Amino acid sequence: MENIECPQCLLKNYKTIYTYNCDAGLILGKIEVVNVMCENCGFVYMNPRPDKSLIAEHYKSQSSGNTYHEMSDNSRHDILTKERKDFIESHIKITNGKVIDIGCGQGQLLKELDLPDLIKHGLDPSQTNQDVIEKKINFFSGFIEDYKNVDNDYDIVICISSLEHYYDPRFAVEIFSNIIKDKGLLFVEIPDSLRPISQISEFYSFEHLSHFTHYTISKLLGLYNFQIIAIDENVSIPNIRLVAKKTEGKINNLFTDDRKKLISTIQKYKNKRKAIFNKIDSKIIPPIKKLKENNKKIGIYGAGIHTNFLLDNFDIIDLISVFIDSDPDKWGTSFHNLKIHSPEEINELDIGGILISSHDYEMEIFDTINKYNVKNIPIIKCYND
Repeated sequence: MENIECPQCLLKNYKTIYTYNCDAGLILGKIEVVNVMCENCGFVYMNPRPDKSLIAEHYKSQSSGNTYHEMSDNSRHDILTKERKDFIESHIKITNGKVIDIGCGQGQLLKELDLPDLIKHGLDPSQTNQDVIEKKINFFSGFIEDYKNVDNDYDIVICISSLEHYYDPRFAVEIFSNIIKDKGLLFVEIPDSLRPISQISEFYSFEHLSHFTHYTISKLLGLYNFQIIAIDENVSIPNIRLVAKKTEGKINNLFTDDRKKLISTIQKYKNKRKAIFNKIDSKIIPPIKKLKENNKKIGIYGAGIHTNFLLDNFDIIDLISVFIDSDPDKWGTSFHNLKIHSPEEINELDIGGILISSHDYEMEIFDTINKYNVKNIPIIKCYND
């Protein structure tokens, strides 16, 4: 772990505002997460943090950004993609040019964007180099810090759910400024630190090295001549979605300093999270104990970060015999030394119950289980009734 200066103002004067311990996976292991606030500019970031090379290895192999997403109509991810598509398309007026999605994942948003006259590029460390001719998309594998391109080459840069992961967000925004044309548009989406959701997994995730508010994202973008011109009011998750224009004129910060509000918000979040854990304990432990009394094991649906937090906070690992997950890439591999199965295998498993380990996708997983649960194995949910 190493201490760093403020990624926004580059000063090293900060105070600790939120800490916790967690299992961060095979690469990072058990870590203490310390989030600090810069005393100078109010920026919140993880400090100290794992070595940059370890973080890069984690993102390439085990990051939550690689999570499989159900893309059926009206699924959570489908709804988010449509929201982003509508917001982006409503602000793009050019009829030709180039667009790049930084941190594009598998390129779902690029594929959905109805921009037939624009050349599409996608960059992500989880991507393999490939050209998708029928979609006019060129995919590149790598991190933004390593990306080299001609200055002022793009008319539009998109960065969705990525900036919070970068080791040096200031350097990333500088690269955005270098590769985008004057008066070009930058679309950014990051978690809103003033709207945390309490759940088993951490809202202020160890994967999020920076934590933004409207005020701090506006300050960061302004350092490299980006003026925020619109905020999306149609966001179904606690994120900030915005578009900024690269300009040579004076940059106006549209938002007031909100560091006091953020400190208050985090304290309320910590208190509420304790209450959520008590509620979840009362929901899941009684049915699990009943299964134990009947000498039955359970399966956990979800083999990722949420489950690491679940196992860190609830003493149930000895009652688990298998894991189940929707991601085909995980099938047949192991998680906490237990095999991961596909949902199609549910009825072949020797289990007396299935515990869903997910907040955001709990109801989608519930519906998936019911497609295959011919034996009517009891389903235990952490959040919804």
